Amino acid sequence: MIRFRPFHFAAILLGLLSLAVPSEAGAQYTSAPLRFEKDPTQTFFSNGHLELGLDVGTTGLGLELATPVTDWMRVRAGFNWMPTFSIPMSFNVMTFGGTETINSSNFERLQELLGQYNLHIDKTADMIAKPTMIDFKFLVDFSPIPDNRDWHVTAGFFVGNKRIGDAINRTNEASTMVGINMYNAMYEWFTEGKFWDEPLPGVSNADGTPFYLDPGLGMKQAEKFLRYGRMGMHMGDFKDGKPYYMEPDEYGQVMARCNATVFKPYLGIGYNGCPTSNKRLRIGFDAGVLFWGGSPDVITHDGVNMTKDLVNIPGKVGDYIGFIRALKVLPNVSFKISYTLF
Repeated sequence: MIRFRPFHFAAILLGLLSLAVPSEAGAQYTSAPLRFEKDPTQTFFSNGHLELGLDVGTTGLGLELATPVTDWMRVRAGFNWMPTFSIPMSFNVMTFGGTETINSSNFERLQELLGQYNLHIDKTADMIAKPTMIDFKFLVDFSPIPDNRDWHVTAGFFVGNKRIGDAINRTNEASTMVGINMYNAMYEWFTEGKFWDEPLPGVSNADGTPFYLDPGLGMKQAEKFLRYGRMGMHMGDFKDGKPYYMEPDEYGQVMARCNATVFKPYLGIGYNGCPTSNKRLRIGFDAGVLFWGGSPDVITHDGVNMTKDLVNIPGKVGDYIGFIRALKVLPNVSFKISYTLF
């Protein structure tokens, strides 16, 4: 996974744009809109102007530097960062694989069973999804209209981290996650008949010696666990119709990561003009698409790809996954304000 740091971006920007700024800036400004005089002897990077821009849009917040290459082409380099925000999600906790599945409508019966072992589990489990996108960008603007250089066609690329989003259970759900794992451990202990010759896990006599459960009581409890089955969260169905139940990992957490390609080519159009008499201040917009190789993957901690492997995903999670599946490309609509430094 690629990790970008602020000083990495600064080094890249300085390296790229130092080529674009000669030691003497000899071009003159003309009347509005801001354009640079066309010189018959002009060569690449001979204009010597540098523009600093800030933008906000569907790719997050952006900072970039730009410089003209000729009177019809300029280059831009910078980075975009998606601010952190939370998307809440909830899942029903239920049992599966038994002859009498417990769901949210009769969950009290299961809680009564767990109360015998000082365990408490909520009917639902909440998760929070957060974006983690950050990208370096290098773009080239071409002005196809000779009499109006404010409009441009853009080609270039974004390069960023592979992991563009995370989802994890809320911290206040830790007791439920641990309770699910303990329930499943007890399910295995009882249904595999370990109560015949093994002490009850996590329980001791008053003198500290291991506690052995009465075999008759163990058989009764085993019957209950066989009726109820294992416990997890129904996240959808596999394409063959088999339901998928997500269980917490060994650390008592449920997680998912959203992954996309690192290198994303970009095509778009845009405008960059002077709205006032201040010829250095400019506003504009960009509209285009980033090609990131098809729909992103949403992969759970146990390796299931929810984007490609599952169908019938319930609730808001299903809506989110459906939206991600539709994102074969990432649209970019951003608005920018920039200032010509010199």
